Amino acid sequence: TQALAVQQWCRRNRHQVVGVLAGAHRNRSWPDFFERGFDTPVRRLDSPGFVYRGGRQVNLPATLWQFVTRAGEYRRSLDTLEHTVREAAPDLVINFLEPLVGVCSRLRGLAAPVLAVGHQFMLEHPAYPRPAGSRLSALGLRNYVRVTGAGAVRYALSFYEAPDLPERELFVAPPLLRDELFQLDHG
Repeated sequence: TQALAVQQWCRRNRHQVVGVLAGAHRNRSWPDFFERGFDTPVRRLDSPGFVYRGGRQVNLPATLWQFVTRAGEYRRSLDTLEHTVREAAPDLVINFLEPLVGVCSRLRGLAAPVLAVGHQFMLEHPAYPRPAGSRLSALGLRNYVRVTGAGAVRYALSFYEAPDLPERELFVAPPLLRDELFQLDHG
């Protein structure tokens, strides 16, 4: 929905969305409203994701095994991403926490600058409160966020104020909300 909010902002400010690539896991799909919400067709990329144990806890061995066994699919997705950006020639690529964009940007370079957007980038901010919990899980999430934001200016979405860190290419802003939220009847 953040991508839909950005498209609405682009329309209001006379910018054009020239393409939409969305990462999806093999057995998952996105809701119909997502695809219908864009002015341009949404193209699917096979993307790595986490495998969960009991629906909650990341199963690290299964996640790594999935990555190894599907490496060819992900390589084809990187080719598609690189080709699409080169062909569409956008002024900016906006990445909503898709790890393939970070990998492609770092390993191959993209033909446009990248802005990575997500509340997860607050994990890289010293003002972010660190909850108690598994250090291994926290380390895994931080590394995932680093890979996703590699080679990009990062836009950390936050419900509370925190200073921008331009020396780290990390900027803090409020959450991105779709226009429809402000049109809801609260009565």
